[in-house]
Amino acid sequence: MKKMMLAVAMFSTTLILPVISQAQDNFPVEISYKETKGGNWEHIGDISFTNQRRTSEEVLESIRIEAQKRGAVGYHVTRLQMMNNGFWSANAAIYSPRNNMAKNN
Repeated sequence: MKKMMLAVAMFSTTLILPVISQAQDNFPVEISYKETKGGNWEHIGDISFTNQRRTSEEVLESIRIEAQKRGAVGYHVTRLQMMNNGFWSANAAIYSPRNNMAKNN
């Protein structure tokens, strides 16, 4: 029985871990306010979460996931605030790289 459980655990690890690491490689990166104004990033939208009954880290992770779903390469959290009721609210701007090919030619 122990050998079977070990085999299942090893098999699961070989299937799941590569998928997790591949998904993490595609997550958008957090960029600073200064970088957003540098001309290399194009604003493509905003994300807003209100009344989130989770930890601040989980709300930030939700921003990354939502930014990825929307095709963003970068994001900048503009507000992360705990409300009076103990819930979290957050806003973020999402960005994609600006095409600078025209400037270089």
